[in-house]
Amino acid sequence: MLEHFRGENIAVACVYCDFQDHEKQTAANMVGALTKQVVNALKMVPPEIEEAFKRAEREVGGRRLQVSETVKLLGRALAPAKRTFICIDA
Repeated sequence: MLEHFRGENIAVACVYCDFQDHEKQTAANMVGALTKQVVNALKMVPPEIEEAFKRAEREVGGRRLQVSETVKLLGRALAPAKRTFICIDA
């Protein structure tokens, strides 16, 4: 399928859900994993994303970002993409 879009600016991210590991598969972890994949594929990390992680690291023992914050960052990372494919497998 991806060969159909060769040369286009697309984003692809995947997560696999394992019903036996439901304690670690929180919404925050899954959205975080998708965000990390998209950001890793970028040539440059958007300053807003970099600052959000630095800010979280400075606060109370390096707290994790909230799901709502991570969803916004995922949206920012995906903004330049013409098309986005997210696969959630179980």
